[in-house]
Amino acid sequence: MVGFIKIKLVKLEPLNISNKCHPMIIEELNSVEHWWSHSRGTDKFPGTSALWVGAGISIEAPTCLPNGAVLTEALIRHLLPDSTASEILAVFEQCEPVLRRSLPRLEHVLDRTCNVSAIEDFSRATNPKNLLRLFETRIPNNNHHVIAEHLLRTKGWCITTNFDDCIEQASAHRIPVHIIHPDGKQIEILYREYGENWGLVKLHGTISQGVENLGATLKDLQLGLPEAMRALLTDIMTTVDATIVAGYSGTDHFDVNHWIRDRLNSRNSSKLIWISHSFETEDHDDFDEDIEPWASWGSAFAGMNVERGQTNRILSRLIGSSINHDMEILGSQELSTLDEQLQTLYTPSKAERHLNGARLAASVGLGQLADEELRSFRYELQNESAAQSMSPEVFFIQGMKKEALELHSHLTRLQTTAISITRTRLLRHRGLKITAIIRLLLTQTIWPRKLLDPAEKIEAIACALDVVENLQSTSLFRARATRKLIDATMNLLYNITALPDANELPIALQGKLQTQNVRRFALLADDENEREFLGKLWLLVKEQRSAPDFYTEDGPLIPGYFLIEQSTAREEDRLADLVEINLELATILLSAIRRRWPKGIESLNEDSQKKGRRTTRSRFSQGQGCVDVVVELLFDSTRIATALSEHGLQVAIAECWIKAERVLGGISYWKRQRLFLPRYIAAEKPDN
Repeated sequence: MVGFIKIKLVKLEPLNISNKCHPMIIEELNSVEHWWSHSRGTDKFPGTSALWVGAGISIEAPTCLPNGAVLTEALIRHLLPDSTASEILAVFEQCEPVLRRSLPRLEHVLDRTCNVSAIEDFSRATNPKNLLRLFETRIPNNNHHVIAEHLLRTKGWCITTNFDDCIEQASAHRIPVHIIHPDGKQIEILYREYGENWGLVKLHGTISQGVENLGATLKDLQLGLPEAMRALLTDIMTTVDATIVAGYSGTDHFDVNHWIRDRLNSRNSSKLIWISHSFETEDHDDFDEDIEPWASWGSAFAGMNVERGQTNRILSRLIGSSINHDMEILGSQELSTLDEQLQTLYTPSKAERHLNGARLAASVGLGQLADEELRSFRYELQNESAAQSMSPEVFFIQGMKKEALELHSHLTRLQTTAISITRTRLLRHRGLKITAIIRLLLTQTIWPRKLLDPAEKIEAIACALDVVENLQSTSLFRARATRKLIDATMNLLYNITALPDANELPIALQGKLQTQNVRRFALLADDENEREFLGKLWLLVKEQRSAPDFYTEDGPLIPGYFLIEQSTAREEDRLADLVEINLELATILLSAIRRRWPKGIESLNEDSQKKGRRTTRSRFSQGQGCVDVVVELLFDSTRIATALSEHGLQVAIAECWIKAERVLGGISYWKRQRLFLPRYIAAEKPDN
């Protein structure tokens, strides 16, 4: 169970390196600190550095690889029917204020379209993963030659998420390449004869080993970085004075950013230099160090500096390598268009386009569009039973929960594999929560051979907390003894589920379990914690993270806590699920407010008499913060539901607005903040 512990902060004295370090080390540290304070933006970095590069370094001629946004849109239009592609792109454009991007993730598109075993009894003529051969036989550009020269000269490190082998080509394949072995448990080194303790680290694989071993889809990335790769990255980061990032967006949510978060607030001496590519050197507002991903990256290092300008020029200056200006002339050679290249590598059939459209639309939450594409797919194959495992999910998205549950039961009896939605989730949304809990208990205790997967177990825990939430409005629930009994029952349920360690779960399930743990805390926290828990929950839900409470010389004794379910749904483009998560977070805050002021203004007056006016004002501030976050969550959900045009989501949002009005309306201080259904219908953000 999630807990928040308040410990008095201690002030750390600065480390006196003059008495503990060798004079040469002191001189190097002083030169780095002097550069950091006075010479940034003009001179070469004087210390040791590791490079971290992304797709941006391969855009320039003569490599001419597309950036992520261009490639994503091209793939969507290449792999889906025209009307379906346009509708999905329009939805993401409408949701840009919430998602902070106007396109699906490239990994999500590849996950939905390159899974050759997605539908039983349907074989594709060719492997759609051949599209990744786009990264083969590319000519290195200036960036690749600069990096290769630097690595050969310094025997240093470069980490990259790129698939292409342009850096290797630029070095005539004299740089060791570190990749994850196909078994996922150890590091494999290509070109080992040139060394082992330096080289190029390719986090997502290399095209020279074939397309099947590339980490290109969500399925490939959902378990995060393997432990061997995490250990290698940690060793590299602790041995250099700075990490220089170039051509990288920092949005590898599923693997890299989770490793970065493990480094947060630890005692790191390495600094971060981030090159933000632009043709102007003046500051821009689009790079905000207070939002993700830059907030996490900045906090994981001893300092962060953003350098704006042309990537190749800044990178060359920082590492002391020269640019070959003659190479830029090669950009004048004629290349085939991206569409032509994709058609050469793989062209889907008409049936495959409809299947791709159905899978992508269903994962986003466009139930009606997914249903239309599924019908067209079956028509092309002249097979009504094709892709039937997707039908329960499509019915569910459209709000036909009863039909989805019945079809799920029918397909389960037929032993159809890979049904894309769990039965427990369908039972929960049908209101059959007790049935879902009993099913879990019977399966775990009486039929152990028929074990449920972790997704079903976590959904059953959510059902149990739904029942607890329904009891919250009763007077019996307010008794501490009652909550202790319920909490003991929840402990028993957790033990029965026998969930694996959170780190062994896919990232989406880790986030789901986290949210349910926070929800449990909001409902059942002990009285002695109530003084702090409202403010803690407000900040956690608002920021999706909480700061460490106590620091030592070696870092935080209690690490920061991150909620990842919302960000994972956003990064996986599960827009309908994102609405459900927002509503659950809003409900968590409403439950906390109801617990803090169960009798409205009467409870508040009692606080005033016991604690004094200053404490009451603090409670009001926390409560007002909760209300603001609830309104923001509901408004974002409204925007997404409007873009998706799914009535089931709109009904769920309306119910949450009504619940918020019922919980908040009884407190006179918030009369101006009362939430009414007409505001939801108008889909406008409240002024207050």
